[in-house]
Amino acid sequence: MGLRELAYPIKDQVKGYYVVIKISADIQATNEFNRLVKINPNVLRHLIVVAHE
Repeated sequence: MGLRELAYPIKDQVKGYYVVIKISADIQATNEFNRLVKINPNVLRHLIVVAHE
């Protein structure tokens, strides 16, 4: 985690902060988080993974 060099440029950026967040949330909260991340210009890329118990 932290500031790292990207494997390839994304939106003309060659470095970016990697962050891992682990949360428990319902589908509505997950969808809202996804919506907010998509409209945030500071987020170059994101991935949501659903872990089944």
